[in-house]
Amino acid sequence: MPYFLWTNDLVTGNRGIDSDHRSLTSAIDEVLAAAEAGEDARSIGEKIQHLSACALAHFERETTFLVKPDNDESIAHRKDHLRLSSEIDSLKLQIESGVQKNPAEVYDFLKTWLRTHIISFDLEMAKSFPVAPDKSLP
Repeated sequence: MPYFLWTNDLVTGNRGIDSDHRSLTSAIDEVLAAAEAGEDARSIGEKIQHLSACALAHFERETTFLVKPDNDESIAHRKDHLRLSSEIDSLKLQIESGVQKNPAEVYDFLKTWLRTHIISFDLEMAKSFPVAPDKSLP
């Protein structure tokens, strides 16, 4: 059962971006499932590393959709990618160094950063997509 519920309000209309977002939600679910199951720090760290790799690949793909890469919105979007990457890396380091994290807090953190990024940046970016959005869930 997924922890992160994918809802229509997160659909950008770009199948590639939306597919990436769904992959990120799955990676978040893997981190939380590992934490709730009491897996060791190394195992949880590996799942966070997978999440980080998915996020970095997604961020790189997403920047190709920025219509005006040097405008203020695009610069802010890329800065948010850097911030999110840094926060994921920090979480991984904390867990691997033995800092105990409450699974609910980890989940809230990961869910919040993804939902906030999609709503604050990606849905705005989607307005510039040349095709009509596909608002249906897969």
